[in-house]
Amino acid sequence: LAARKEINLLLNNTPDIGEIFSELRAICNKESGLNFEKEAQEARNLIDKLYGKEMVAKFDRLQYFASHQDKLIEVIQSDLSEIVATAKDNGIAVILMTYPHDSIANSAIRKVAEQNRVILVDNELVFAKFPQNERLFVADEHCNAEGYKLIADNIYRTLNQTGYFLVQ
Repeated sequence: LAARKEINLLLNNTPDIGEIFSELRAICNKESGLNFEKEAQEARNLIDKLYGKEMVAKFDRLQYFASHQDKLIEVIQSDLSEIVATAKDNGIAVILMTYPHDSIANSAIRKVAEQNRVILVDNELVFAKFPQNERLFVADEHCNAEGYKLIADNIYRTLNQTGYFLVQ
């Protein structure tokens, strides 16, 4: 009952479909006993009433990619490759970095960095060295000050090791 109230509150007060989708997935777990597919269909109907067809289409895309992660990786790689190409075409130095936590995007980021021969700052590998690294994050999975310091140190170390500062 509490989980269902949380879902209704979320749907009625959050026009960010990405946030609704990720929170819905988090709420529908063994502990709550709620089935994600069933709740997603009900949420989709309410999103249609509250926010319209455009938001339903976004919700549908999120749901599709959640169950077709190989397609999501392809899209990430394609989009990121276009960004890198555009930046390089305009004389902009490109440095890519992974998310500090396990993310489906990290494999795509690594592949694009390798294919385009750009510097990669691999934060996931650095954070993985810290047992119980959840202390480096706040509740919404962003880093806290200690986590951001670790990222800044990793950026500096990577750029220094690659000779980036000497070239510039």
